[in-house]
Amino acid sequence: MFSIIVIIIVCLFSLYFFTNAIVNIFLLNRIYLIRPVKDTPKISVLIPARNEELGIKNCVNSVLNQDYPYIEVVVLNDKSTDNTGKILAELKKTDSRLRVISGIELPKGWVGKNWACHQLSKKATGKYYLFIDADTFLEPDFVSKLLSVSKRERVQFISIIPKYIVETWFEKLVVPFLSFCYLGLNPFYFGMKYGFKHGCMAIGTFLFFSKSAYNQIGGFEKIKSDILDDNAFAKEVCKNKIPWKFYNGAKIASCRMYRSFREVFFGFGKNAYSFFNDKVIVFVIALLFFAFMFFYPLFILVTIGCFTYSLLTIILSVISILLIFLGYSFILQTTKVKIYYALCYFVTILAWIIIVLFSVYRYKVVFKKGIGRNVYDHQKKAHG
Repeated sequence: MFSIIVIIIVCLFSLYFFTNAIVNIFLLNRIYLIRPVKDTPKISVLIPARNEELGIKNCVNSVLNQDYPYIEVVVLNDKSTDNTGKILAELKKTDSRLRVISGIELPKGWVGKNWACHQLSKKATGKYYLFIDADTFLEPDFVSKLLSVSKRERVQFISIIPKYIVETWFEKLVVPFLSFCYLGLNPFYFGMKYGFKHGCMAIGTFLFFSKSAYNQIGGFEKIKSDILDDNAFAKEVCKNKIPWKFYNGAKIASCRMYRSFREVFFGFGKNAYSFFNDKVIVFVIALLFFAFMFFYPLFILVTIGCFTYSLLTIILSVISILLIFLGYSFILQTTKVKIYYALCYFVTILAWIIIVLFSVYRYKVVFKKGIGRNVYDHQKKAHG
């Protein structure tokens, strides 16, 4: 009886995941159907850069090559110790729309990226602000599409999920799971339509504000100590009843977040636990819930010869696994990632559990003690 009750619950969760994924895929792809507008207000593209020599040139060039005619590009060189500064200096010579500013010392109480973006906002002169990370690449119509969405849909805040570029084996295993969480678990329809706070979400890699909405929220100063700036902004947007949209932008933007096992592990380990707002009980319950939901059907199928299960229990276990697999496959397809990565989703979830457990340790032992600029710098130094 216990097994059948539990597997029914698990199957219902799998059905929710699958259904929500399909709805989100349909809903969030509408960005490609929205007609362009003729209005051309000035847009400030703001890029914080700290030791980004591998990607900063492509990122900046992709912004300068936009088909939108009226943009300014401001890059903050955040005390880089590699060739980022030299690359920016060369780029600046080629296009007058590019401004490069130097970051100043991090004040107490600020997270590094939030402080960098705050400084950028003070230099922006546009009617709209687009914050992007330095490891991104934009297709030529990216800015035009965001402005068209803002005007046609009458929204003041937009975020997108990009195509995640993955090349090393651990990137392929771990990074696509972000799309799994965004599109499979989050009820975007209720968040965008009714302001349901648990349906509000953003991705810090791409944050597009009207200047008035940014000021109304309080900008990065409002969330200065939040490691998850995107999650914090999403909450503020819903709290202030600002109309917003979230879209699948895999056809118009891409991002190479990390480039090695170490970068992936420590990068996600830096902030994974912050999603639970430092609430250990919530973290433990969530971790047990997801581990149980994903692995219990597999446990049943693997132990058929050891325990006696009803036929219904076995069938529901198979259905649960298939629903998760199919939902994940559709998500990978719509975000331009190879579908066969879904075959590894059990290993993917196990890897994420390990990363989150590591994140708890890092958050409690390292971040709480205060480590200077940011957690990731400390981790790279400690494990380099």
